[in-house]
Amino acid sequence: MFVREVMTRHAATVGADETLEAYRRWLRANPEVYGARLEAVRLEESRGRHDAALELAREGVSANPGSGEAREILGMTLAAHGRAREALGEF
Repeated sequence: MFVREVMTRHAATVGADETLEAYRRWLRANPEVYGARLEAVRLEESRGRHDAALELAREGVSANPGSGEAREILGMTLAAHGRAREALGEF
Protein backbone atom coordinates (compact mmCIF):
# COMPACT_ATOMS: atom_id res chain seq x y z
CA MET A 1 0.00 0.00 0.00
CA PHE A 2 2.88 2.37 0.72
CA VAL A 3 4.01 2.33 -2.92
CA ARG A 4 0.52 3.23 -4.10
CA GLU A 5 0.26 6.15 -1.68
CA VAL A 6 3.64 7.60 -2.60
CA MET A 7 3.13 7.27 -6.33
CA THR A 8 -0.45 8.61 -6.16
CA ARG A 9 0.91 11.73 -4.48
CA HIS A 10 3.68 11.88 -7.09
CA ALA A 11 1.15 11.63 -9.94
CA ALA A 12 -0.97 14.41 -8.42
CA THR A 13 2.09 16.63 -8.24
CA VAL A 14 3.89 15.98 -11.54
CA GLY A 15 1.44 14.02 -13.67
CA ALA A 16 0.98 10.45 -14.81
CA ASP A 17 3.64 10.49 -17.53
CA GLU A 18 6.40 11.50 -15.13
CA THR A 19 5.11 9.07 -12.52
CA LEU A 20 5.20 6.19 -14.99
CA GLU A 21 8.74 7.13 -15.98
CA ALA A 22 9.71 7.10 -12.30
CA TYR A 23 8.13 3.64 -11.96
CA ARG A 24 10.04 2.38 -14.99
CA ARG A 25 13.39 3.70 -13.71
CA TRP A 26 12.76 2.17 -10.31
CA LEU A 27 11.65 -1.16 -11.76
CA ARG A 28 14.73 -1.40 -13.99
CA ALA A 29 16.87 -1.08 -10.86
CA ASN A 30 14.55 -3.18 -8.64
CA PRO A 31 12.66 -5.67 -10.83
CA GLU A 32 11.64 -7.75 -7.82
CA VAL A 33 9.44 -4.99 -6.35
CA TYR A 34 6.17 -6.54 -7.45
CA GLY A 35 3.89 -4.08 -5.67
CA ALA A 36 5.41 -1.24 -7.69
CA ARG A 37 5.09 -3.23 -10.90
CA LEU A 38 1.44 -3.96 -10.21
CA GLU A 39 0.75 -0.29 -9.50
CA ALA A 40 2.52 0.77 -12.69
CA VAL A 41 0.47 -1.76 -14.68
CA ARG A 42 -2.71 -0.44 -13.07
CA LEU A 43 -1.77 3.16 -13.87
CA GLU A 44 -1.12 2.28 -17.52
CA GLU A 45 -4.45 0.43 -17.66
CA SER A 46 -6.30 3.38 -16.12
CA ARG A 47 -4.95 5.56 -18.92
CA GLY A 48 -6.13 3.10 -21.57
CA ARG A 49 -2.57 2.13 -22.45
CA HIS A 50 -3.13 -1.61 -22.53
CA ASP A 51 -0.08 -2.47 -24.63
CA ALA A 52 2.17 -0.54 -22.22
CA ALA A 53 0.58 -2.37 -19.28
CA LEU A 54 1.29 -5.73 -20.90
CA GLU A 55 4.85 -4.66 -21.67
CA LEU A 56 5.45 -3.78 -18.01
CA ALA A 57 3.99 -7.10 -16.89
CA ARG A 58 6.11 -9.04 -19.38
CA GLU A 59 9.25 -7.18 -18.31
CA GLY A 60 8.67 -8.50 -14.79
CA VAL A 61 8.63 -12.09 -16.01
CA SER A 62 11.68 -11.49 -18.22
CA ALA A 63 13.60 -10.10 -15.24
CA ASN A 64 12.51 -12.93 -12.92
CA PRO A 65 11.27 -15.93 -14.93
CA GLY A 66 10.82 -18.10 -11.85
CA SER A 67 8.82 -15.54 -9.90
CA GLY A 68 5.25 -16.48 -9.09
CA GLU A 69 4.44 -12.85 -8.35
CA ALA A 70 5.71 -11.66 -11.74
CA ARG A 71 3.72 -14.39 -13.50
CA GLU A 72 0.61 -13.55 -11.49
CA ILE A 73 0.81 -9.89 -12.56
CA LEU A 74 1.21 -10.95 -16.19
CA GLY A 75 -1.64 -13.44 -15.89
CA MET A 76 -3.97 -10.86 -14.35
CA THR A 77 -3.08 -8.36 -17.05
CA LEU A 78 -3.68 -10.88 -19.84
CA ALA A 79 -7.01 -11.91 -18.26
CA ALA A 80 -8.08 -8.26 -18.06
CA HIS A 81 -7.52 -8.09 -21.82
CA GLY A 82 -9.74 -11.10 -22.46
CA ARG A 83 -6.82 -13.42 -23.07
CA ALA A 84 -7.85 -16.08 -20.56
CA ARG A 85 -6.08 -18.99 -22.24
CA GLU A 86 -2.73 -17.16 -22.17
CA ALA A 87 -3.42 -15.98 -18.63
CA LEU A 88 -3.92 -19.51 -17.37
CA GLY A 89 -0.47 -20.42 -18.64
CA GLU A 90 1.03 -17.85 -16.28
CA PHE A 91 -0.67 -19.08 -13.10
